Order: sequence, then C-alpha cells, then structure tokens
Amino acid sequence: MLVQPYVSTRLHAVLEDRAGKLANNSRLYMFPGMGHCVGGVGADGADLISGIVNWLEKGVAPDDSLLATKFDNARNVLFTRPLCAYPNSYKYHNGDPNDAQSYQCKKNK
Repeated sequence: MLVQPYVSTRLHAVLEDRAGKLANNSRLYMFPGMGHCVGGVGADGADLISGIVNWLEKGVAPDDSLLATKFDNARNVLFTRPLCAYPNSYKYHNGDPNDAQSYQCKKNK
C-alpha cells in the first residue's frame, strides 16, 4: 500500500498556513517509491531518530537532506538516495546512479 504524497504535502501546507513558517520547527522528508512505512522500489531506510534527538536535545536542526538506503533481504546496500526536505526533491546530477552523492536536492517547479 502506498501513501499518496499529496496527503502529506497538503497537511504540511495547512500547518504552515496556520502556524507560519515551519522551517524553524518541522521538516517533511518524502521517500519516493517507498511503500507504507517500508518496501516499494525506492530507498526505505533512514536514520530519522538521530535528527529528532539532536534537534530536541542540542538545538541542531536536521540538514536539508538526509541519507536513505535500499537494502536487499540479506541487508546488503542496493543503492542510496538523498532525502530532501520538502518542497525539494532529488535530481540526478552525475556519477554512479546507485550513490546518493550523484544526486542534488532541487526545488520542485
């Protein structure tokens, strides 16, 4: 089952309209191709908890991009992708298409 991305982006827009600029206290990261919570064709593993803990305990907000990983059943890395803070998404730049460093976060048009 896939969660339709527009549900999250609409909620984010409503919250921003009501609370003002959310960049100071929230981040929305989209997982392209990921099923509900895990699975799908996209990268579906990321350490989101460390970012939350650092933000709450140390006042250090997460970066505009995080690292997401796709593993096979034996936990071997198949590929990595950047998770870009909404409204940005990743675009291929150059290099190995299985490496997150080959992509850049760009603002959606």
